[in-house]
Amino acid sequence: PNKVAQTPVGKDVQITVFRDGKEKKFSVTVGKLEDKELSREAETKTTEMGLSLQKLTPELAQSLNVDETEGIIITDVKRGSTGHLAGLRRGDIILEINRKEVKNLKDFSKAIEESGGSILMLIKRDDHTRFVVIRQN
Repeated sequence: PNKVAQTPVGKDVQITVFRDGKEKKFSVTVGKLEDKELSREAETKTTEMGLSLQKLTPELAQSLNVDETEGIIITDVKRGSTGHLAGLRRGDIILEINRKEVKNLKDFSKAIEESGGSILMLIKRDDHTRFVVIRQN
């Protein structure tokens, strides 16, 4: 397997993506990420629930092949954590917390602070939305 970091900028490469049990192949051109393209919004937040989160941007949504362009995406879930036990998975998009829309990490933090220990999350996974309840101690 080739490593992206070892691929020359401008080179076309084939990638394979597995989605819904089907294999899809794409041709992509490797680009160079300029420092100015990095922003504070690309920060990852790790929560007490064992979730690593990142703001979903249109660019990130396109790279992940998801329709949503706003919300918070779960980038990792610590095994055995509250989030893991609630059934949350990497790639889930958090749209609401306690019926309040979350568009960025600041919205997420504020909603969690105001939750009072019981959290109702509206998440999107693939083409479906569902509610997940998390009770914090």
